[in-house]
Parts: sequence; C-alpha cells; structure tokens
Amino acid sequence: MSKIGRSNIYLTTTIIITITIAILLIHLFLIGSVKASLNLTIKTDKQSYLGEEIVQISGNLTINGSPVTDSLVAIQVNYPSGKLFLIRTLQIGSGGGNHELEILEVFSCNRYGEPKDSFKPGETAYLKIVWRNNSNSSKTFVLTYYIQYEDGTPMLACPSLSGTVDPNTTNINIIGVPISSDAPEGNVVAYINLYSKLPETYGKPYCPEKNATFTISSTSSSSTEEISNQLQSSTDSFTLTFKAPRKPVGGNYTVYATAFYEGELAFATLEFELKLLGDLNGDNVIDMKDIGIVCKAYMSRPGDSNWNPEADFNGDQIVDMKDVGTVCSRYMDP
Repeated sequence: MSKIGRSNIYLTTTIIITITIAILLIHLFLIGSVKASLNLTIKTDKQSYLGEEIVQISGNLTINGSPVTDSLVAIQVNYPSGKLFLIRTLQIGSGGGNHELEILEVFSCNRYGEPKDSFKPGETAYLKIVWRNNSNSSKTFVLTYYIQYEDGTPMLACPSLSGTVDPNTTNINIIGVPISSDAPEGNVVAYINLYSKLPETYGKPYCPEKNATFTISSTSSSSTEEISNQLQSSTDSFTLTFKAPRKPVGGNYTVYATAFYEGELAFATLEFELKLLGDLNGDNVIDMKDIGIVCKAYMSRPGDSNWNPEADFNGDQIVDMKDVGTVCSRYMDP
C-alpha cells in the first residue's frame, strides 16, 4: 500500500474516533444536565358540592414518572374571596426525614400555657406550640393553624406567625383561637403546620403536622375523645376529606398544593364550587327570588311544562312542600 493510502486510512480512522468521542461527550453532558422531573397532580371527586356534602381532594406525587414514597404535600384551600379556608400537610409514605423545622408538641391551654381542654362558645381557646429549627442556618417560616369540628366541617384557618427563626433554636408560642358564640358543642381538632411560605405563594412544607384536640362545651367538662383526621395516605398517593358547611359561602374555592423533594418544588392548583342548597338562581343568597322559582315549579313532575329538576332538592321526582320548606328554612342565608 502506498504511503498516501496509508495516510488517508489513518486520517479517516482519526476522524471516526474523534466524532465518536464527541458524540459520547455530548450524550454524557445531556444526561448530566437533565434534571429530575417532579410532578404533583390533584383532583376533587366532584366539581360542585352543596352544603354538608363531603369534599374529597386526592392526588399523587411522581418523579420521572415513578411514585414518590417519602414526601410531604401541602394543601391550601381559599374562599372565593381569597381568605384562607383550610390548610393541611399530607404525608406520603414515611413523609421523609431530617426535617429542617419540626413541630415537637401541641396542646390546648389557657392564656398562661397551663393545660386546658374545654372552652365555652364565645371564649378564646389557646394552643401551646413547641417547635424547633434543626438546621445550622436561619429559616423563614409561616406557622399556621386549622381548626375542624368533630363532623369534619372546617371551623377556622389562619397563618398565625411568620418571620425568620434562628438556627438550632427551640421556640415556644401560645396562640389564641377565637370560638364563635354560635359554635356547636363537641370536640374539635387543631392542626398546626410549618411552611417556608404559604402554598399559594409556592411555599414548601417543612415537616409533618401536629394536632391537638379540645372540647367546646357550655359545661365545665374537660374530657376529650380522639377525632379522626379524615386524611389517608399510602406509599404513592394522598387523600384529604372534609365536610362542606351547612351554610357555605357560595362560589369557587381554589386549591393550592405544593411538594418539595430532592431539591425540586412541585406546584398544582384547581377550583371547585360550593353551592347553597336552595340558591336556585346562583346569586349566593337565598331570597324571595329562589322561593319564587320553587313555587313556580310547585307540584310538577318530570315531563311537566313547569318541571325544574333544580327545585327538586330531595330527588323524589316531585317539587312539593318538602322542597319549598328547604328554601324557606334557609331564607336569607349568606
């Protein structure tokens, strides 16, 4: 073989090797630069609910398509006005470990921090919260509480404290919870949570929530019973249920959800509607217009010219005095 032929073969081989190495380096670079994809999905079992119906929020968290089995999900629900309605932290599997901020203890008390577990309607209940910054750096935080009646109906939700906490410090706070004068008697449960910011502003949950149970009673009884927190979780999904108030604020409620895992934050949001039972024209108040609508359909059945299925509140296929009574009993509900 000539000297020129050998040179061409050498040049061709060199080019092939160079191209192969370049392709390999590009492939390795692309693999290294691709970030894990954290995906959070949420849904409700229905789009619209009436007062006293059970609302169910569920979802799952995946990374690169695989279920995450050890994380936390923050769920925030706002009234149509934007005011806080409900806030919880849901645990998937083990919920992760080595939490930067951690709630150590929560119990009901008087204003001086002495244990007390029974309060009268119209009084202020107090919660003593012991929590810690386990990290070696300062952290911004929002501490929230959410109170729920025994039947699962939300009572009150509030971002109680916010600011910056020093590293490696244990903190004790006593917060007041106003109880309305018309609050039903019975056991209630308070859920305490810590976030970097509220979920609606892309805040992450720092740790699993803690809860305390106390009683609303006109007597001096101090006994409490355990209340189901109406939260379910498995190794790859979560479900939260609560009961819509008998007289809900009508309109669209917004759900915000966040999760933090392996350095990534996932965010999801959706809306559902709460309707007033008896609000036939959808103006979020039950007045003479609604009474007029049900009266117009009075004694009608499916197929009749004046039949209105929306006025058949109990679903017995006839608009009668039971349905008229439903509207009248809720007259001028907000």
